[in-house]
Amino acid sequence: MPVPIQTALISALTAAVVTLVIEYWAKPRLEARKDRIIEAARTRRELNAQILTSGFDLILLRNKVSAHKIDVAAIDSAIEIVKHDAELAAKLCNFVRDRQWRAIVRLLKLAQFDLEAMKIYVHSYPGSESESERMKALADDVKGYYEKVRYMLLIPQWKFVSVRRAIKFAENEEAVFMKIAKTNNSQI
Repeated sequence: MPVPIQTALISALTAAVVTLVIEYWAKPRLEARKDRIIEAARTRRELNAQILTSGFDLILLRNKVSAHKIDVAAIDSAIEIVKHDAELAAKLCNFVRDRQWRAIVRLLKLAQFDLEAMKIYVHSYPGSESESERMKALADDVKGYYEKVRYMLLIPQWKFVSVRRAIKFAENEEAVFMKIAKTNNSQI
């Protein structure tokens, strides 16, 4: 066989083998990865939109606290919103770093605990001016937790220093909360 025909056949055979290997070995993985990335982006956008909407609802709750028009139904509604957001955050666990996901869940739990504390204040001290300031502080804390969750959702993964800083904030907030809870339990 002449050399030019042999060279052409070898290159055609090599191209066919490489094409088949890529088609049957690499492409399914790439397609699955693409689907995971799309699903992660969709879940992240959905949770971000829900957190934004919830943030507005919590601002309304804060305004009710300021106007001394807070009631148990409003707090129960806010608690349900936080629980729903935590369920959405559970979907996110496969798509972000483990520590980042745990930090998001921690912040949502802290928001829920603060709302539960507000509910206790409403039951214990109805219409009290001194406790109103404490409830305003709790409402501000809940709003701050939601802002931090939104920040954590918007941080690109390659900004690992910002992600680490946000995770550290969540861990510190939880440690402070647990210390306060332990102190309050020991006083009872």
